[in-house]
Amino acid sequence: MSLLTLLCSKLVALPHVGFYANCGKLKVARSLFERISEPDLATWNTLLVAYANSLFDSEVLRLFVDMSVRPNEVSLVALIKSCANLGVLKGGLWAHGYLLKNNLSLNEFIGTSLIDLYSKCGSLKFARQVFDKMSKRDTLCYNAMIRGLAVHGFGQEAIEFYKKMISQGLIPDEATFVVTISACSHSGLVDEGLQIFHSMEAVYAMEPKVEHYGCLVDLLGRSGRLEEAEECIEKMPMKPNATLWRSFLASAQTHSDSERGEIALKHLLGLEFENSGNYVLLSNIYAGVNRWDDVEKTRELMKHHLVNKSPGISIID
Repeated sequence: MSLLTLLCSKLVALPHVGFYANCGKLKVARSLFERISEPDLATWNTLLVAYANSLFDSEVLRLFVDMSVRPNEVSLVALIKSCANLGVLKGGLWAHGYLLKNNLSLNEFIGTSLIDLYSKCGSLKFARQVFDKMSKRDTLCYNAMIRGLAVHGFGQEAIEFYKKMISQGLIPDEATFVVTISACSHSGLVDEGLQIFHSMEAVYAMEPKVEHYGCLVDLLGRSGRLEEAEECIEKMPMKPNATLWRSFLASAQTHSDSERGEIALKHLLGLEFENSGNYVLLSNIYAGVNRWDDVEKTRELMKHHLVNKSPGISIID
């Protein structure tokens, strides 16, 4: 008897579905799952969660439709997360309705998933309604609400939620600072963003990572404080990544600072010289200050590095 034949027996296959799913061997897990004549709810959920965690969102939706047992809260979390990632509001609304009709618990996992779904689909009103109805809210729940407000430009409201979270005795995590400082950045709340960034170490003994410095550079750069943004980059305890330099380059373009745009591009070329968007940004900076010779030089630099301009990206002709 082969090993595969042995695993196909129901008693052996059930635990192995979970084992292979948790190890990221989804094809093996799915193969074993399909050989089980009547999978129980736990087995369905194991596969749903594995697909959701691996961002196979379309497969989550297909698998959910095929379920032969009634879903529970775990099933719904996987479905809602995938609907959020795909922007399928209708599926999320169905899950929310199913939750209410069957008197299932609006716990912090489902609540956070629904807040994320509604925020990503532009329904902040529904997101806030879910938040208000939750009996227990954790840091992840607040993060989702702050992120949703930030994305839609409600920076001041996002900060209010951050303050409310602190007043409730919850400890912010790394993601909290990313979404809150980003909210400040997109709403021009520079002083508030600086204060929140510095509180990471001063109040919570949390060492900022590159993504936090990236938010800080974006915060300063968007507001035109490019000199401070540059100083921040120079004093970072770790090497800036391409995302951070691209943010600095974009700010240089916004404020027509060709000198700092050149600095940003120089570093970007060492990290991702084939990204045409970087050259386009620098070219637009030059064009904005009528440095047409440098626009042409940037074109030649692109050709030298064999970069093809992406469709939809306009470089000054």
